[in-house]
Amino acid sequence: MEASLVVITRNQANHLRELIPTIAAQQSSSKFETIIVNDCSTDDTQVLLDSLPQKEDLVIIHCGQNIGRAAARNLGADKASGKVLIFIDGDLILSERFVQGHINFHRSEFAAAVGRTLYRGDSGVNRYFESRGGAKVGEAGTLPFRYFISMNFSIPQSLFDKLNGFDTEFSSYGGEDLDLGCRIHKNGTAICYLPSALATHIEESSLAEIFGKRYQFGLHGLPLFVKKHPDLAQDIPVYRLYSSNTYRYLSICLLNPIFARIIKNLVLKINKLPAVFYDYMIVKAIFDGLNDANEKNVSTSGASGPERRAMMISLTWLLLINILYLFGFAGERYKTALKVLEDIFH
Repeated sequence: MEASLVVITRNQANHLRELIPTIAAQQSSSKFETIIVNDCSTDDTQVLLDSLPQKEDLVIIHCGQNIGRAAARNLGADKASGKVLIFIDGDLILSERFVQGHINFHRSEFAAAVGRTLYRGDSGVNRYFESRGGAKVGEAGTLPFRYFISMNFSIPQSLFDKLNGFDTEFSSYGGEDLDLGCRIHKNGTAICYLPSALATHIEESSLAEIFGKRYQFGLHGLPLFVKKHPDLAQDIPVYRLYSSNTYRYLSICLLNPIFARIIKNLVLKINKLPAVFYDYMIVKAIFDGLNDANEKNVSTSGASGPERRAMMISLTWLLLINILYLFGFAGERYKTALKVLEDIFH
């Protein structure tokens, strides 16, 4: 078997109804199997999967208890017979050459590959996610390990086994991806962007859900990553910024509750905003998680006179640039200011 497509799902029956036909419609000259791991869903996922025609190249696994994303992927990999493991989440739909794109890559490269994922709908947050990660390197290229995501990626089974798969100690959002990407990097293996392996994310997450996941990453996943990989902790921009001397001043000027509330209201109410506003909210959520994990809360109530003035300057600046933006007066200086902020957060 050349490849195994490993799908993990939990309470995504409606999404699976869209995904499964796109798996059946794959235009692939190579033999591949599909392994679907149902992580103890409480909707009608089991009924749906059990109703599928029994086929030699389809394996269905029902977990009796919720084992988590990392363990579910490892379980699917354990049952796989393909030389290449292709992992996807259950809320994607696949382009017709998706599987073949991953297979073709591994015929000439011994590396991990992160496919391209689009997002259904034209919301600001969807456009934001489509411009992150692998999209930053262009049509193809090597990714830093921090851009590794597991909802659409492939890896030689021999390498996955050598690395012992996903670390199941990471139980919250994002941590298991960052950890595996780091271990791939430490192994001396490249992580490549593969835009030909195109998938579309079906459902748009709410902003509250998005920011909540980042908070959990800051609370659990990132501290555990730093504990396991202290040598590469400073390669994570958000942690490097958090652990720097700059953090206190950022917490007073840009991360204080008043400023954060203004940004949050803008993000919730205005669909078309520059990426830096989403960067800000995501970084703020991670910082909040890190603060709660470390019981590190920087109070602005005792700020000195210069610090309070810096806070007011920041608030005034924010309001001014948004007035300019909303009325269409944004020029090159405005764009430069946004680029400076993006560089801070990345």
